[in-house]
Amino acid sequence: MNVSVSVLSHIPNLTSIALRLYPVVPGNARFANKDTTLPRGGGPDGQSPIFIAKGSICAYSVYAMHRRKDIYGPDAEEFRPERWSPEEGLRPGWGYLPFNGGPRIVRSPEQQLRLPPEELIANSSLYE
Repeated sequence: MNVSVSVLSHIPNLTSIALRLYPVVPGNARFANKDTTLPRGGGPDGQSPIFIAKGSICAYSVYAMHRRKDIYGPDAEEFRPERWSPEEGLRPGWGYLPFNGGPRIVRSPEQQLRLPPEELIANSSLYE
C-alpha cells in the first residue's frame, strides 16, 4: 500500500473531529473548594456572572459543548474533518475539551493525537 504524505496530513483533522463528536469523557464535574464567580452562565441569556458557592458541584457536558452551533457552525453535528483545516479559521478555545482542561489535563495532549507517520505507514501494510 502506498500511503502518501497528503493522506497523512489529514490524520490530525480526522482525530480532532472524532474526539469532538465522540469525546472520551462526555461529561464531567468539579467540586468548588472555595466560593467563586464564573464570568458567564447566569441571567436569562446566560451571559451574566454566576456565583458558585463553596461545596457546590459544577457539572458540564463535553458532549453538548462539542456540538455548539455558535462555535462549530450550523453543521456542528456533521462529521466534517476539513472544519479543522487552517483555511476554515476554527478557534474553539475552551469549546473543545477532548482531554478536559486546567490543572488536571492529560499530559501532552498534542502527542496523544499524533502517531509518527513512519508508524502509520508501517502499520498500513497490515491492511493490504
